[in-house]
Formats: sequence, C-alpha cells, structure tokens
Amino acid sequence: MPRPRFDKLPPEKRRAILDAAGEELATHGFDKASLNAIIARAGVSKGAFYYYFDDKVDLFATVLEDLDATYAWSDALRAEGVTKDNFWDRMRELTERTFADARERPWLMDVGKVFYEVPAEVRESPRLRDVFAHMDAAFQSFVRRGQEVGAIRTDLPATLLIALFYAIDQAFAQWLPAHYGSMGDAERAAFEVASFDLIRRLADP
Repeated sequence: MPRPRFDKLPPEKRRAILDAAGEELATHGFDKASLNAIIARAGVSKGAFYYYFDDKVDLFATVLEDLDATYAWSDALRAEGVTKDNFWDRMRELTERTFADARERPWLMDVGKVFYEVPAEVRESPRLRDVFAHMDAAFQSFVRRGQEVGAIRTDLPATLLIALFYAIDQAFAQWLPAHYGSMGDAERAAFEVASFDLIRRLADP
C-alpha cells in the first residue's frame, strides 16, 4: 500500500503523480521505467517520492489499484438492479468511459501491455500478488455475475470463459499500443464499437 501520507495529498497532486507514473511505465515497461523521469514529470522531489511509496513496485501497484477503482466492473455488477436486460448496457458504459479517458490520457491504451509483461519475480512480490489477485477476482465476477442473470452463456464452463476473456484482453493489450494512437476519430469510433461487439458475441447465450 502507498504510505498514508500519499492518501493525504490533494486529489490533483495524487493524480499528477499517478499519471506521470502511468505514462512512464506504459512507454518504457516496468524494467526500463525511470523513477527519476516520473519524479521530474510529477514535480516532486526524490525525498518526497520515498515519503509516499516504498519503491517502484509499490508505485506500479498503486497505479493498477487506481485504474481498478476507476474502471471497476465488479463494483458495477454488484450494484442493485443488474439484470439480463441491462448487464451489457452497464458494460458498454464502462467501456465507453475507458476509451473516452484514453483520448485524454493516451497512456491508458498502453498500460495493459505492462500488466502482462511485468517480470515474473516482480509479479510474485507480495504487493503485486495481492493486486493481481483482486483484478483476477474482478474478471471472475464479470463472468459469474453475467451467467447468474442470464446475460452470459452457460453452455461453456465459467473457467474456460474467464481464460478466453484473459486471452482477448492480452491480445488487445499487445495490439493497442501499436495501432490505436494512429487511428482517426471515425476509425477509433468504429473500432470501439466493434471491439465491444466482439466480447458480447463471444459471451452472449
């Protein structure tokens, strides 16, 4: 967890630090991401950085936690009133929000690649292991909640569907950094609709 001092910062300062970290990590990957570059971009001193975080692993985990809290599929699905009829509407709203934010913060389209390429020894650190476990639970809740309300097919095991969604997510994470930024507005809009449709067609009963 980031140190309590980080949580006491004004929201705009926390956002500046996390955006600086996300951009550096998305551009260079975990191993090559420079703490000095992050510190300079965020406008904090090195002493202040270690006042807020233990190390780069702690910072990366905090970036992932922030993204998970911002685009919380599992929270949306736990909310009251989720039905077969509105399940995919809620998923579409979250997907549209993610793409809209990515137009303002392009590194969001790149950070998924870091998620899948983080070195195994880093992934197995206690700090990141807990974060990945929480995000894995969100994937599972998406499938199981969808099956529960009749919005996701049940003729295939939930475990297989979860594995398929992970594979698709990883494919998007690898493909998007090389292509999304070069698309025009119309091409992006069509891609966003088609990519959501791909997931829904796979999952529909």
